[in-house]
Amino acid sequence: MLSINPDVEIAFGQPPAGPGGIRGVMQYNRLMNFYGIGALAENEPGKVAKILQIMDYVSAHPDPTVRVTAMYGIEGKHWRWVDKEHEDFTLIGKWADDHTYVSRIGACIGMTAPFPLKAAREQWAYKNGFDKYGIESIIQVATPTMSKYKSKLEKIREEAYIAIITGDKPIDYFDEFVERYNAAGGIEVEREINEWYQTHRQ
Repeated sequence: MLSINPDVEIAFGQPPAGPGGIRGVMQYNRLMNFYGIGALAENEPGKVAKILQIMDYVSAHPDPTVRVTAMYGIEGKHWRWVDKEHEDFTLIGKWADDHTYVSRIGACIGMTAPFPLKAAREQWAYKNGFDKYGIESIIQVATPTMSKYKSKLEKIREEAYIAIITGDKPIDYFDEFVERYNAAGGIEVEREINEWYQTHRQ
């Protein structure tokens, strides 16, 4: 953007409000993934308890070095602190350009932990109010119909959004997009979600 127009000013704001004054953006669900313990683990006395102990240690440990080590490997070899007080770190050496190494070395053991985010990026986001207006789906896992139509519906949605944003389609095209989306499986997904909600909201 700056290369096209060096004088451009970039401003950050909140999501636009709709006709009813409601605003928001999609946020990731709290249940984004899960860990499974194989059934054979119960054949070894104490193994399940030890696995749970390890998971508790790396996810809820008060020392940020322990948590980063579990995710990214050895301090000084794979990563280093930029500002430990604010939990800001960086990958180092060849690891900085290798986004798959964490799985190969047995790291990437990370879970959402109840600790405030202190790094500069998160603090900047808090300062600008970007922790507000997040909309989380009440559906934490995909239903069968969601899985069946996911790829097709996402393609239709992204094509429509891009076309409207770039001006290839007028804003009124949104109504046509909704019709196409529903006809391609959106109605079935909505029906299944509503049925699920009615039976689980209690």
